[in-house]
Amino acid sequence: MTITANPSVRQVLAQVVRDPDYEAIAHRPTWQWPHLALTAGSWALFVGSTWAYVAGNLPLIVMLLLNQLAFYACFTPLHDAVHNAASGNQRINDLIGTVSGTLLLPGITTPVYRRLHMEHHRWVGDRQRDPDHWFVHAPKPLLPVVFAGPEWIWAYWWFTKLWKTCSRAENLRLSVMLAVYVGMYVGFLASPYRWDFVLCWLIPHWLGFFVLVYVFAHIQHPEESTWQVAPFQSTVELRGTKAGKVYWLGQTDHCIHHAMPHVPFHKYHRVWDLSDSILRKQGIPERGLFRGPEPFDIPRRAYDTTVAARVVSARDVGAGVRTFELEGVDGELPSFTPGAHVDLHLPSGRVRQYSLCGPVGPRYRIAVKALLDGRGGSLEVHDVLTVGSVVTVSAPRNNFELVPAQRYDLVAAGIGITPMLSFAHHLHAAGVPFALHVCAHDEASVPFGAELASLPFASAITVHLPGREFSLERSVGRWAGVSAVYVCGPAGFMDKVGAEAARLDYPIDAVHRESFTAGVIDLTDTRPFEVVLGRSGRTFQIPAERQALDVLLEHDVPVPWSCSQGVCGTCVTPVLEGEVEHRDAVLAPEVKASNCAMTLCVSRAKGERVVLDL
Repeated sequence: MTITANPSVRQVLAQVVRDPDYEAIAHRPTWQWPHLALTAGSWALFVGSTWAYVAGNLPLIVMLLLNQLAFYACFTPLHDAVHNAASGNQRINDLIGTVSGTLLLPGITTPVYRRLHMEHHRWVGDRQRDPDHWFVHAPKPLLPVVFAGPEWIWAYWWFTKLWKTCSRAENLRLSVMLAVYVGMYVGFLASPYRWDFVLCWLIPHWLGFFVLVYVFAHIQHPEESTWQVAPFQSTVELRGTKAGKVYWLGQTDHCIHHAMPHVPFHKYHRVWDLSDSILRKQGIPERGLFRGPEPFDIPRRAYDTTVAARVVSARDVGAGVRTFELEGVDGELPSFTPGAHVDLHLPSGRVRQYSLCGPVGPRYRIAVKALLDGRGGSLEVHDVLTVGSVVTVSAPRNNFELVPAQRYDLVAAGIGITPMLSFAHHLHAAGVPFALHVCAHDEASVPFGAELASLPFASAITVHLPGREFSLERSVGRWAGVSAVYVCGPAGFMDKVGAEAARLDYPIDAVHRESFTAGVIDLTDTRPFEVVLGRSGRTFQIPAERQALDVLLEHDVPVPWSCSQGVCGTCVTPVLEGEVEHRDAVLAPEVKASNCAMTLCVSRAKGERVVLDL
């Protein structure tokens, strides 16, 4: 699956995944009454309305409206089944999608539409790769035709874009579907029932597709946004009432679907309830049903803009930790806010993310810990950056901003102190109460250890040795409703603090965490590797630019999957041999450490091969 160029998307979604209430939302029972009701109800509505009209008991206009509604409603079970959200049982899930979708597109199966629709999810807004882009970008005079006949646009897309990359079985399924679909048209139009077919199926079908494409696609995706660059701006939230959300079958929250497509449509509102403060600050555009979105910012500038910076100082501030101060070569560096980080472009081509750890000002200050068992970036920084070196940095971006609170508790472990120092400088200058808890293995491993006592806010700093014994309950206490906790450090440490915070009644939006882990944000070291299926011995080469799930599906290896973003756990597969580079947000730390499983949609092998229990 394609990993978005926005390096923080999985970090944002991980905050939702880690909430204790998330498991109930993501749970998909075998039988879900909303999907069964929509499937059975759509068929019953269509058959009953058609029968009543043909018998002369229902006016034409009423039949057209009811049948149009049936066609609109039957798409949602198919849509959810594509993402394995209609049932926890794969076969039942695909059956629900196929039965429901057959009313809309006779001959379609869930696997056929899954192959097509997931291209849309991978490439939203990309005019060369998104099969739904015509529904947004087509010239206005053509929109009515495009809305009424999306199946022909999808077929054209498959033949021109997907045919060569799809397996024979997939292409055969599509061919069978088209044969059934076209055969139905020819059969009915050549029969004595042609006018009944036109009135009862064809016209309502056009109307249903028109509404469907308008609600699901046209108004949902701003023209200038793509998933690759701005995932949270590539879909919108429709303003409306609760009744409207029910009437449109949850599609007023279509942005939730693109962020977490494994969540069934009837639970979108629960994701908002769980993560409203987290997702809304990502800048999701809002719009009305017939009124375009208000102006919104796309984070493209932060990712595309780079400037030259010169190292003006470099010094050691702890065991293996060196701080670098940067100034602009061609003027002042772009301004930043506390908690921001920058991409540092190294001579080797590597790109690494580092928090800005000094007070807000015209210069950037970063701190880098040399990791002997890392991927080479930190060692390169230590080796090649000296006073006078010129490097390229991105414009700062901030996914770790301070939210309004009466007081703040900043918890840092190891090099996680870097963004906390920026927070502390800012809060001290603003006169806002805070405490900074610094956790480390021993005194020698405390970054900036010699400087902490001389900082103007030294009285607010507490050093915890050894840091693994840090207790939120002892050091901060239970949540009193007025504070915010910020934590940064190794994933295991943050998980421990997060779990304790949940036990102490801290709501999810009161605990904020930041981590720069290879799996979430660094794509520059992506290398090809080999996947071996342990049961059959089949071997597949996974290119650097592709994911294991992609390749396996193309070769008809049955792997269940849903989100393609490493947040749902559907494609988690046991690992028999090999070390995994985990890039997901769903596996527990102990599972990742044991190398016993991996998410095939985003994770990769650290070495040359990995053997799966498939």
